Amino acid sequence: NNPDAIQFTNSLGLAAGDNYAYLITDANEILRRVVIGDTFDFEGSGDESMRVYGFHYDGIINPAIGSPRQNTTATGCHEHSSASDFISITKDACIPEFICESSTVTTSAGTTIDICPDDINPDAIQFTNSLGLAAGDNYAYLITDANEILRRVVIGDTFDFEGSGDESQRVYGFHYDGMINPAIGSPRENTTASGCYEHSMTFIEITKGACVPEFECIGSLTATTDWATLVDICPTDGADDIIQLRNNLFIVPGVNYAYLITDTSEIVQAVVLDSLYNFEGSSLDEQRVYGIHFDGELLPQIGQLRSETTATGCFVHSGGNLYLTITKDACVVEDVCAESLTATTDWATEVNICANDGIEDRVELRNSTMIPVGENYAYLLTDENEILQEVILDAFYNFEGSTSEVFRVYGVHYEGELQAQIGQVRTETTATGCYVHSGGNLFLTVNTTAGCISALDDEQLANAINVYPNPSTTGFINIDIDNMEDIQSIEVYDLNGNLYRTYETLNPQIDIETSGLYIIHISTPELQVSKRIAVMR
Repeated sequence: NNPDAIQFTNSLGLAAGDNYAYLITDANEILRRVVIGDTFDFEGSGDESMRVYGFHYDGIINPAIGSPRQNTTATGCHEHSSASDFISITKDACIPEFICESSTVTTSAGTTIDICPDDINPDAIQFTNSLGLAAGDNYAYLITDANEILRRVVIGDTFDFEGSGDESQRVYGFHYDGMINPAIGSPRENTTASGCYEHSMTFIEITKGACVPEFECIGSLTATTDWATLVDICPTDGADDIIQLRNNLFIVPGVNYAYLITDTSEIVQAVVLDSLYNFEGSSLDEQRVYGIHFDGELLPQIGQLRSETTATGCFVHSGGNLYLTITKDACVVEDVCAESLTATTDWATEVNICANDGIEDRVELRNSTMIPVGENYAYLLTDENEILQEVILDAFYNFEGSTSEVFRVYGVHYEGELQAQIGQVRTETTATGCYVHSGGNLFLTVNTTAGCISALDDEQLANAINVYPNPSTTGFINIDIDNMEDIQSIEVYDLNGNLYRTYETLNPQIDIETSGLYIIHISTPELQVSKRIAVMR
């Protein structure tokens, strides 16, 4: 279900279109598909290997689907890429091999942790492993007794040993693929999985001798998630800046632990008895978060030095350098202007139109930065010498009525106010902030006469053939000429000059299936006539 879009290139430097196509075959060069584009998504294309060949041609391509790709021809000249010049598409990237590895099981509190499992206080221990894996589908922790008899399987990175009894316990790691088969009540080595599996060689020892009535206050480190001691926020953008606070004593704030929020001079601004605090709206001044481990009743001193905050029992502040810093620099977005490619639909960098036939020539403009045109992106319309003719602030531009035979469309990514110099070299266009023009070869070329269909101006010849009804509400178009056998070809083009259909069997009536504006080009030995037709089915 993931896209497998492959972008093709060729040594001629041609974009796929009227004169270049890519032929997709099987491994035996049997043609499966013709791609008139530089990208194809192979997702859903089956398991067989495929190949991509190039095909350079003139006129109309005649694909030989289901036959050897060499049978594909064209009405004009044509050349296939050689038998050795192709892209091979293999289909064996679906099944990544899963490798089970042994790990080292650790905690930030050391390999031996002493708890009191019957004092009603949580004894939540957080586990980590040397593989850096979170417990889940492929990693679990096995809790055993001192003899390695399995008592519990934990599919999580934390376990609360409160109420777990007085016997010592151990925590091992288990890396596995497939479905785990725990051996509760048996040696933990008997635990297996339907796929590969590996037990850790080390363990965490959980002893149960910490049930001491006397309370001891301990110094602590204060940090946030992933033990970061600095976090950068923007407190004035209206979005919550909720920071998770933690300490290396693993004490939940409340009865015996609190967080003191101070300024850089350590003046207490707030006392936090929760693991989360929202700094949104807290001004742009840098702040610090210290911890205090205490017994009894906390006696905070808001507006005073944090060292003056005490408790009725023992108390210990976190060390002078063991605090969390909250900086407020995330509000400033650095201007980053990037170079871009300017093109039109299907990332074509050249388009042919007829700008003097009275028919609208709206060309869709796009750029590789995917930035909508407007506040920070503009298109610069120049002649072949890069002299700026116009600044385009729209995703479409109508070239009908243009006077130059060739135009170029460059892009400029900018910050601030754009300052364009019409009539000057386009690189003299600047901005009050940063600005970057698209590269010297990364522009869209618009040929304004290449798409014109030649026709004789002689009124008598032009009226020699009558095409009706116009508009047609059925799609059927009648062609009235004295001798139908004189017609050599009938070609139907859309308004962009693209060939819609060629009629090989000539008769007095043709059928256009899709509503729209078309140009019917009729050739006889004496004349060539183009008629514009509207179909409104």
